[in-house]
Amino acid sequence: MTLVNWNGSTIFGPGSEWFWSMAQFAVVAVTLFAIYRQVRAQGSSNALQRLNALDDKWASDRMLRSRLSLVQAIRAGHSDIASLPMLGIVGNFYEGLGALHRDGHMPTRDVLENWNRRIQFWWAVLAPAIQELRAIDNDPLGLELFEGLNALARDYDRRLGQSIDIDGATRASWVDEEVVRTTLLLRMDQESKAGVVPTGPPTAAGADTLKRDPDM
Repeated sequence: MTLVNWNGSTIFGPGSEWFWSMAQFAVVAVTLFAIYRQVRAQGSSNALQRLNALDDKWASDRMLRSRLSLVQAIRAGHSDIASLPMLGIVGNFYEGLGALHRDGHMPTRDVLENWNRRIQFWWAVLAPAIQELRAIDNDPLGLELFEGLNALARDYDRRLGQSIDIDGATRASWVDEEVVRTTLLLRMDQESKAGVVPTGPPTAAGADTLKRDPDM
C-alpha cells in the first residue's frame, strides 16, 4: 500500500508550493514547541523564586520578632490582640500568599506542600483577633484571602484523611512551641551576625521543637 505518491512531485520550481507549505508548517510547529518548553521552564523558575522569597521573608528578623511578640501576647492573655501591629504584619503575609494563589502566580500544590500546617495553625491562633479587627474596622472581608487559604488547607487534609483538630489545648501547646522556636531562631541569627561559633546543640526543649516543626 502506497502512503505517499512522490511521482510527479516537485521540490524546486513550479508545483513545489506544497512542499514549502509543509516545511513552513514543520518549522512553526518546532518553534511553538520550543517556546512552550521555554515558557514552562521560566514558569518553574519564577515559582521557585517566589517560594524562596516567601521563605526568606518568613524567616526575616522583622517577621521573627513580629511572630514572637504576637505569640507572647497571646500566651500572656493580652486582652486586645486586634490592636497589635504585629497582627497586621503576620496576617498580611498570609494575605499576600493568598493573593499570589488567587492570581495564578502560586499553584495550589506549591501552597499546600510548603505552607499547609503553618496556614492552619496561624489562622486558628489569630482567627479570634481577626474577627474582632473586622468588627472594629467595619470590614467583614478583612484578611479574607488568609481565611480562604485556611479553608483550602483544611479541605486538602480532609480529602487525604489527615485532618487535625486544632482545639484550645492544641493551640496553647503550639503557641508555647512557637515562642521557643522563634526565640531560638532569633538567637541563632544574632549569633551568626556576631560571628559566634556554636559550641553545642540548642537546649533539649528547643531542639525538639525545631525537629518537629522546623519551618512553622
